[in-house]
Amino acid sequence: MPKKLEHEVAAAAMRERGADPLEEYPGNNKKWHCRCMKCQADIWPNYANVVTNGYGPCKPCGIMKRTQARIIPNSRAAAAMRQRGAEPLEKYPGSKKAWHCKCMECGADIWPCYADVVTAGNGPCKPCGYRKGSQKRSIPHDEAFSLMLAANFQPSVPYPGSTQPWPGVCLKCGQPGSPSYGHVRDRGSACGYCAGRKVDEAIARGKMLGADFQPDPGISFPGSDVPWNGFCLKCGCPGSPSYTNVRQGSGACGNCAEYGYKTSKTGYVYFCAGADWLKGGITNVPKARLSTHKSQGLIEVLHLWEYADGSIPVDLERLWKEHLATLPDTDRPEKHDLKDGWTESIRRTVELEQWIEQTFKPLADDLLAAPLAA
Repeated sequence: MPKKLEHEVAAAAMRERGADPLEEYPGNNKKWHCRCMKCQADIWPNYANVVTNGYGPCKPCGIMKRTQARIIPNSRAAAAMRQRGAEPLEKYPGSKKAWHCKCMECGADIWPCYADVVTAGNGPCKPCGYRKGSQKRSIPHDEAFSLMLAANFQPSVPYPGSTQPWPGVCLKCGQPGSPSYGHVRDRGSACGYCAGRKVDEAIARGKMLGADFQPDPGISFPGSDVPWNGFCLKCGCPGSPSYTNVRQGSGACGNCAEYGYKTSKTGYVYFCAGADWLKGGITNVPKARLSTHKSQGLIEVLHLWEYADGSIPVDLERLWKEHLATLPDTDRPEKHDLKDGWTESIRRTVELEQWIEQTFKPLADDLLAAPLAA
């Protein structure tokens, strides 16, 4: 067993290391009440840790010493920031605090952190970083130009960027356009006209004339899927087919078509009903039409009018549809209820039949000499 040190010997060793004992030496591994000779704090180190192992006697002083060792001098920190393109405008605030600087490249005021710039190696200026990143990702003009040519498009100005409109002309149809590089790269198509997304008005009018339809000269091309008013060059009837329907071969004139209601022929307006549903409609062939409705339960013909002017039934049908639009959707049949004509039908009610008698019938009667017998 080692011999116990004399108090004076142990105390002298502690004083050499910054701790002034305030009580008798308690033993090698026991807490010894002392006073820190630097900060004057009461401390309780043990002799073995301080003298034998070489640790400092005062924990607060030890923490402060380690912290000061990590603190970077302002001059050194500022020099490191300048090397990375940031000129400090204030004293070094600490490694993880925003430091007011000026970008040495673009002159902008910036607030980078020393740790982000020097320790982590990031750039000090975000705007400059974004610009450099964009430049790295940018496509060379020759490469972008070659892709556009491969898509049969001739640009007329230098490459403006992947998302910007790039003016030029289609090498197939000769139409001008401004597709972006990114659009052509992703979709493989540069010309809206060749892809069918755009239509030149002269071409559209020519297509309509080719289908024996004369668009109104006073109305500009309204769009591919929008009705275009005009008249049929065969029968002279007015119409409003869309360019898309004509281009797809659906025909421009409903009156000249082999199917559907013809305003050039005698027209009929009818109301028929069953136990649950009531339907109004128009036809050129009442016998066949009413027979079809009878087969699906609409066995009672409530009214039937005949008009030599086939356009009158169209106007009357419009009145019926406008009234249908005011009625609850819950009273409408589904397609499985009435496979034919379900969109012009509604649940049969006393109120509905009264509207037909009091509002619709007087107008329909005024438009002819007398209604036909049902």
